[in-house]
Amino acid sequence: MAGLHKSRCVISGIIKGKKSLIQSQLTYHQYQQYARISRWAQQCQSRISADSAELSKPKLRSKDGRHAADRATAERLVQTILRHRTDPTAPVIHAEAGSRLVCEEFLKQGVSSVIALDSSKHLSPDYQVLQAKYGPDRFQSIHWPMLSLRLKLGVSSGVDAASGDRQGKSSYSRSEAHVLYFLQQHTNPDAASGDRQGKSSYSRSEAHVLHFLQQHTNPGSSHAILNIGGKAKNEHYDFLFYILRNLPTDDPIISQAGVEFFFLAHPRFKLKQEFLANIETASYSTRYSSIIAAAYLLYEIKFIGQFDADAFVPPFKTTKAAQDPDWVDPHVRLLVKLRLKPNIESILPLDQHVPFFIFLRQLYMKQVNRVIPTMEMLVPGCGLRMLALDFTMMDMIIRTQPERLLLLYRHMTEWPEYQLSPLRNFILQKTRGGIDHWPESDSVKEKKGEQLIAEEE
Repeated sequence: MAGLHKSRCVISGIIKGKKSLIQSQLTYHQYQQYARISRWAQQCQSRISADSAELSKPKLRSKDGRHAADRATAERLVQTILRHRTDPTAPVIHAEAGSRLVCEEFLKQGVSSVIALDSSKHLSPDYQVLQAKYGPDRFQSIHWPMLSLRLKLGVSSGVDAASGDRQGKSSYSRSEAHVLYFLQQHTNPDAASGDRQGKSSYSRSEAHVLHFLQQHTNPGSSHAILNIGGKAKNEHYDFLFYILRNLPTDDPIISQAGVEFFFLAHPRFKLKQEFLANIETASYSTRYSSIIAAAYLLYEIKFIGQFDADAFVPPFKTTKAAQDPDWVDPHVRLLVKLRLKPNIESILPLDQHVPFFIFLRQLYMKQVNRVIPTMEMLVPGCGLRMLALDFTMMDMIIRTQPERLLLLYRHMTEWPEYQLSPLRNFILQKTRGGIDHWPESDSVKEKKGEQLIAEEE
């Protein structure tokens, strides 16, 4: 920085000397030389000013999530969300906020309170300015990697990491309790029903906060959770998988009744939802994951807005995938509203959601295979029972309606063959604290499937 200041002084002196040089007697060649030096000095000063401004900016890392690039984008994003909320004034949790722009816009638009969650501490001063402006009752920022399932479930990645994972789990729980304590004064109602409280696996302190939340919150409304986008490869999948994996397990924050989720998704997400709705008559094939199918079956999904991919920092990837139809535009992202279907207990009870996800995962790993032979490997001896459910040897997994697979699962859990099957043992193992799988990418793992689908057709 000392060298930068010295260079600035020297160059400034050259420019300031312009008047005295012009007033002196100069030959033509001397004047030309002066003009060249003057132009060079002005260019150097402009570059130094730009470099100084760049050094003063906070460094935003892509792993911290995405945020709106400007106030205009933040304003339009917030206005679109509020138009589609059940209660526009109810609190908002912004997961991986990345900056204060969207949070501030929510507060300006009349939202009662906002919680900014961020996995990085470098934006703390930015959030402190917002808290000083609106007060701690309306705005709170918490350093908490909410979407980290390994910290939430306490899953260790190795023996040597056990101690560090325990510390991370403890820190995660403290941050979660902080969010619950803030929500108790500002948010929702009847929250998670009393008959599910006993199933919670959280600590006693967290259970106490949850009980306090249910006793003191304002009835008739519910908070919303927003995530603009995560890692470059997964985009919305981290957030979507977090919801599907934790909402059925009495999560004290996202399992409350009426919680609304908002996120930005690639247009390919809409393509896959429409394909599932018309899977038997669709004129095209596309590979989809168990997450996509589970969301289609169990959640209400509405596409409520469209934004440019480069209107966020870091910008979303805009590479066109070879398997995408022409109308899928990678230069835009769709704003999605997601919430649990109101008749969910009649579709599939919440305590069966996670086992059902694992079942779907095992089937969709072999999407281009036939349904009955694949099920015979998972539940030996089930072929005749599947014929009774109108499955045939010609049914391919990728062309089978998700509703039929849901019906298959509900019948399968009552079969004697299932009780001794490898699939049941696998599901029991994965539902006892483990993570079934990490979110699949919509590009890497699906390219291979597209080629196999083309060969089948």
